[in-house]
Amino acid sequence: MFLLKRQVAFSLILFAVTLCLGGFSILTNQQLHYMGGMAEEYFDMAVSLYYRGKLSADSIGARVFRPPAYPFFIASVLRIWGGMPEEGEVFDSREDLEQKQQAAYNAICLAQCILLSFSTVVLFLLMSRYMRLHSAFVLAFLFGCNPYLLILCGLFHYGVFHIFLTVCSCYALSGFIDSRPEWYGIKMILAGAIWGLTTLARPMTLILPAFVFVMFLIKFKLSWRLGLKWSVLFTLGMALVVAPNTIHNYYLTGRFVPVNAQGSTALWAGTVTKLQRSPNHFRWWGLWYKDGMAVFRKVTGAEEYSYSEYVNNIIEHGDEFRREAIKNLRLKPGVYCYNVFGNFITFNLDINSVFIKVFGAIQDRDVKIDKGWFKVGHPQDFYPSFEANAFKYYIYLLTLFGFAGVCIAAKQKDKSLLVAGLVYLCFCLAHCLTYMDLMYYYIKVPFLYIFTGYFINAFDRCFVKVPVVGWKISPAVVLGGLMIVYGVWLTAAIIL
Repeated sequence: MFLLKRQVAFSLILFAVTLCLGGFSILTNQQLHYMGGMAEEYFDMAVSLYYRGKLSADSIGARVFRPPAYPFFIASVLRIWGGMPEEGEVFDSREDLEQKQQAAYNAICLAQCILLSFSTVVLFLLMSRYMRLHSAFVLAFLFGCNPYLLILCGLFHYGVFHIFLTVCSCYALSGFIDSRPEWYGIKMILAGAIWGLTTLARPMTLILPAFVFVMFLIKFKLSWRLGLKWSVLFTLGMALVVAPNTIHNYYLTGRFVPVNAQGSTALWAGTVTKLQRSPNHFRWWGLWYKDGMAVFRKVTGAEEYSYSEYVNNIIEHGDEFRREAIKNLRLKPGVYCYNVFGNFITFNLDINSVFIKVFGAIQDRDVKIDKGWFKVGHPQDFYPSFEANAFKYYIYLLTLFGFAGVCIAAKQKDKSLLVAGLVYLCFCLAHCLTYMDLMYYYIKVPFLYIFTGYFINAFDRCFVKVPVVGWKISPAVVLGGLMIVYGVWLTAAIIL
């Protein structure tokens, strides 16, 4: 009972701190919002869904182009908020329009901040299953205070939403796998259903059932038959959630499109040319205008690029990109192998710290985000690099500690990190085999804290005697203290 009370108290503190920090940032700082168009068209899809009940009124291609979960989330927030104007409403002045627009933006950003607050609590509860409460609290506190995640709360992109779903899904799967055998099959179906919802935010976890099968074999040393049985039930749960979207896509296009129609394009991107490691730049532009335009001209017959033409013909583009990818794999497999290895390195080692610079730059209200900042080769000298570099080294530190934590768990044959580790590998493999770019690094952040927490907790009961004074200090206290100082300073320097 005492342990439960402490968990509740810590959870409330974590939720309140994260929400206050995020709310303060949203209401006092300029936010990224569309980020000069880099956030893609999720907000516009949500507005269409709000007013017309459709993700897009323009074309069938536009309805299957993006994953549907995040636009549904935004539309739900706008409906709960209740401050949207009537469609076609005329405003007395431009100032009135901008005021209403800003209020809608704030509602979405605050909703994402609430999701981040819940993610912090769930991450704490997940970590407290295999480490002492105070260690779990410190790591969850640092997660909730992470300036990168607080900045993502102000971006109209699925990052925070997807992190929330992923953390909750990991918590559910971990709990169900370790639960009592009663109703075990139902629990696996439910776990799969939760992951199905996460997959509708981003389809990278369509391959997760294979990793769940491995989880069962390692965790319980089950026979292949029994492990396959539970994995099939997990897959069934995923299918129950994903299938309605797949059926809808088939009805619209006549094609098997589980989540959205970009898989072939992502595969092609990894086969066409050797891509250089550049986590702070949007590599897709150079790839598209150098090699993708040939496919666009072949499909549409148009000489000049048109976004609407591309989206309206997304199914035909997917077919052509699939053919090109297969041809590239046959003619130059070395390019694909090079990019797979490059994606592995950048996913595990890098972070898009340029977001810190962009956030700092736009606090000057006269500065507008320029998409040219993200073009490969741009020096990104539009704002000083000190805070961005400090954040990058902070992520390096988390990566180092996290890797050490995974190694310690593997050496001790401790299966506490099994679910988080295999889910991380699922995301890593999905990006390695397809494509990795500027907007995708966010998903590894919660896992870095989980793995780092295990590393710090491993030293919790070890003590080192300090010369002269004779004090006994735990290395966990020293490491935790240094992480708190570094993390809080970063947040203060960037957000406050």
